[in-house]
Amino acid sequence: MKVFPKLFSFSPVVAAAIVFATAAYSPPTAASPGPGDHASRAGIVPMGKPVKIKAPLGLPPVPIPPDNPPTEETIALGRRLYYDPGLSVDGTVSCATCHAPNLGFRDGKALSNGVGGQLGTRRAPTVVNAAYNTLQFWDGRSPSLEKQAEGPMANPVEMGHTLEGVVKFVQSDPTYRQLFRKAWGAEQITIDLVTKSIASFERTVVIGNSPFDRFYY
Repeated sequence: MKVFPKLFSFSPVVAAAIVFATAAYSPPTAASPGPGDHASRAGIVPMGKPVKIKAPLGLPPVPIPPDNPPTEETIALGRRLYYDPGLSVDGTVSCATCHAPNLGFRDGKALSNGVGGQLGTRRAPTVVNAAYNTLQFWDGRSPSLEKQAEGPMANPVEMGHTLEGVVKFVQSDPTYRQLFRKAWGAEQITIDLVTKSIASFERTVVIGNSPFDRFYY
């Protein structure tokens, strides 16, 4: 009986090689919304065009929480937030600083650096296929990508901000206000909408379709 192989934590070199050699990044494709697709614990539903994230060969369907169905707008907004160093207290560290695409969505370091050059105590895990993890962080302390996104922002060694400060930064930017309105129909930005948008983007970072997958499947 064929079963899905265990998902390994690739080294940065191997992960980057998979990204660029097998062209396995799986962009979202348009899909029709299904029953309950627009449920939201915050009472705010995603706006725009729903998408279906296509899992590459070798992987099961990407798990999608019922309260955060992806749309083209939330994914695009999440991508912008992911690469924005303004989410850190001094404007120097973004999510991509420790999870860079050219390094397999890691930073290639034994220990990661945060604001002010501070040295962390752990190696940054890859974002690749993190959508499949039932728990996030090395110690499993977060139950979802949405909750995980809060951690680095408020960690004094990583991005060194407060969640309130992140919201204030985003709310003060006219472009962000327009994008959140377009993605969520929301005039008032909350940290919940910030992290849900980042998580929607991160769920598109899925890799499979390796030589082994093409042989096995």
